[in-house]
Amino acid sequence: MKRSRSKKKLKESSDRKARRGSHLGRSFENDIKDLLYGMERKGMIYTFTYNKPYSKEDSQGKDFRITRVIKTGLIERCFGVTISRESHKKAILKHPKVPQFYWPYGKTNPETMEKRILELF
Repeated sequence: MKRSRSKKKLKESSDRKARRGSHLGRSFENDIKDLLYGMERKGMIYTFTYNKPYSKEDSQGKDFRITRVIKTGLIERCFGVTISRESHKKAILKHPKVPQFYWPYGKTNPETMEKRILELF
């Protein structure tokens, strides 16, 4: 009987960890929205769209869509973000045509993020 209780506790612990990671990931997406809003205000990008979780675009690995003015007109790019190395690897395999950024939470400089986003163009 102790084993089944231990398995149950292990599953509960794993579930709690997954919920914390999910909450932290969603919080990070809000941080990216703030970063993109700042880039928009500075004129670095024209506009951006955040694709809500579980939307069609989100299921395609496209967390954000950004538009930038280039000499020839407006150009759009989409990308996904994650704070989990495992999720990043899975996203790359699942969505090979959509750029996926892995930025550990709180460990990546905002200027680096801006640079990487602008490199999409």
